[in-house]
Amino acid sequence: MFSTEKPWLAVYKGKAEAETKIFPGSIYDFFRNSAERHGDKTALTFYGTEFSFLRLLALAEKMAASLAASGVKKGDRVALMLPNCPQYVISFFGVVKLGGIVTQLNPMYVEREIEHILKDSGAETIVVYSDMYERVKSVLPASSLKTVIVVDFKGEPAGLEPGHQSFGDFLGRDVGPAPEVEIDLAEDVVALQYTGGTTGVSKGAMLTHRNLVANVQQALDLFIDDPGAFSNNQKIMGILPMFHIFGLTCVMLFGIRQGLNQLLLPRFDPQEVIDLVRENRPVMFSGVPTMFMALNSSGVDLLRNRFGEVRTYNSGGAALPVNLKRSFEEKTGCPLFEGYGLSEASPVTHFNPPFTGAGREGSIGVPVPSTDARIVDVETGEREMPVGEPGELIIKGPQGMKGYWQMSGETAATLRNGWLYTG
Repeated sequence: MFSTEKPWLAVYKGKAEAETKIFPGSIYDFFRNSAERHGDKTALTFYGTEFSFLRLLALAEKMAASLAASGVKKGDRVALMLPNCPQYVISFFGVVKLGGIVTQLNPMYVEREIEHILKDSGAETIVVYSDMYERVKSVLPASSLKTVIVVDFKGEPAGLEPGHQSFGDFLGRDVGPAPEVEIDLAEDVVALQYTGGTTGVSKGAMLTHRNLVANVQQALDLFIDDPGAFSNNQKIMGILPMFHIFGLTCVMLFGIRQGLNQLLLPRFDPQEVIDLVRENRPVMFSGVPTMFMALNSSGVDLLRNRFGEVRTYNSGGAALPVNLKRSFEEKTGCPLFEGYGLSEASPVTHFNPPFTGAGREGSIGVPVPSTDARIVDVETGEREMPVGEPGELIIKGPQGMKGYWQMSGETAATLRNGWLYTG
């Protein structure tokens, strides 16, 4: 159908292989493997409190046991409506250990959006941050929710409805161990990542265990030019929201795989971020253009606050304006690398590799390993466009979603002959 040439492989220059070696297990196997390898090293730091990899594993096991005792089983959807915090990570892995499906909810969503996703997914369990609890309560009658677990950073939440539990009480239940479940890596869905797409209708992209495990390794293969630079429990910024696929794959799962210490912040506050960088000297900072714009315009001398000591900056989620890239690089003395992805691709499809020295301005980079990409005509999607001509980007690789949740028509329009049409 399309040409088989991959001219971008020349860019790899022996720094990366054409194909990714994918971890041969589920997302929970992936997590457990990393926890056992990295042991007592710090996995998360949250306002001065540290969680080792083994402690995180033990807490995820307890969460899975409590969820199982409350009736959650393989294939059930469990909604997470949390900012970045240890409770998110514990809940995520607790759900996936049972073969459950994490339904991602942006904590900024209003009642209408919350109701749509809860009804569409059929989630019967939700873990929600206390500040969003009232919104969830207001949509309870229209949802299938039976179990509501509330997270509060300042202690035990007050004023809960009868039957609703605090995260601490739920986690501390005296129950038996969680059952072991069999996972079909290519077919079993691990997350519903809701996206507006081009139609405006919020659709749940079904991401499988293999999708996420593959994409973490694909990103690692192209992103890490020096394995020693990202393997000794160095600190990385954890400010990209984990409910967004960019933060989930490229920070949370990336950090867990490499044994890194993720500095979590529940929201982006420029001064708080500046203080965190100055005091902790992270080696990696992943963000979206609006974050880099806010830091640029903060009026603070970024170099004096050790931003020049960050080894790698990368940007995604939206196009990076060339002037912003230049300005941030001037203020920090460091290159800012841009990539591209979408929820339907777990998300990374393209990246400017750090081993090239500097990202090409105005470019999303090259496809990550094990990924094919073409530009096709918008009308039929069947004719490959010549170099320099506009068209639609399509990709093929192990990170491509299984389809849209309960939307066969949308799935058929987006997944064609093994290709993901990005829109």
